[in-house]
Amino acid sequence: MANKGVRLDFIAMERSLRATGCDVPIKIIPFDNSRFELPANSTWIEDDDAAFNAVKNSEAVAHCRKFAALTKKNAAFFDTDIIHLQNPEKWLQPYSPEWFVVADTEWNKARWTFTSETKSVYEQQSTLWLLDQFNSGFFAFGNAVVTAEEIAAFLSPASFRKLWSGGGPTPGEQSAINWLVNQSQRTVTNLCLPPYRIESTMALDYPQDYRSVLTKANTAPFIHYAGAGRNLDAPISELIFQHLNAEEAEEWKAEYWRKKNEKARRHHWPLWVRVLKKMVPALNPHFNIQWVSKQPD
Repeated sequence: MANKGVRLDFIAMERSLRATGCDVPIKIIPFDNSRFELPANSTWIEDDDAAFNAVKNSEAVAHCRKFAALTKKNAAFFDTDIIHLQNPEKWLQPYSPEWFVVADTEWNKARWTFTSETKSVYEQQSTLWLLDQFNSGFFAFGNAVVTAEEIAAFLSPASFRKLWSGGGPTPGEQSAINWLVNQSQRTVTNLCLPPYRIESTMALDYPQDYRSVLTKANTAPFIHYAGAGRNLDAPISELIFQHLNAEEAEEWKAEYWRKKNEKARRHHWPLWVRVLKKMVPALNPHFNIQWVSKQPD
């Protein structure tokens, strides 16, 4: 799923995929009408896709357009902020079409994958329900998980509105996708859990030098930077720039700092800063506390 705002992320993701030898067609779900020119063998999913239309024409937040991926066959969904290290055609080949394959460590830090409503259902199903929670940035399957009609029906009941509307406690698509997969009764197979035990695909799990881990036999087949988890100070971020030219890398970094500063402005300042902001003008009206953007020279 993409738009112009993540064009460079998509470019790096697509080039890293092709570098592994994978030449399968890429279908992109448009996040909105802001599109960009795609490389060869990549196409936008258009409005004649029934599942995409069901979400587009609902009150669901735009992220929920990702639901359309669940109606395909023999598919793997990857967020744009992913860098491929291995050919998914090869490392996904052993798994049954009835499996729903994920590969992340969301189970040990789950917070956006469920709501209070769905948690109460999961707890009735199993005491190990957290092990079935997954990050919606990657999933793969053979047989379709849901139909377009089931997606349309899911979007209509008010009882689970919090799952997919922006006003819920977990706005976005993650809790909803976990719910749709749970209700399909598809078994979730997480390759980061026993007996597979591949190393984490999440960049946040590599705070130090990553190279020694990525040379292990059970190394991660891709790295997911997971949006806000991107950090230019983290060594593993250099993987992104291996697939961008110098001009693209500079543009990517400039956009990174712009988004980082915008996000910081939206957050509440620490209490001591807010107190200081009130005290300084009171003591001297010629001075004030203002935001200063952080960006290296």
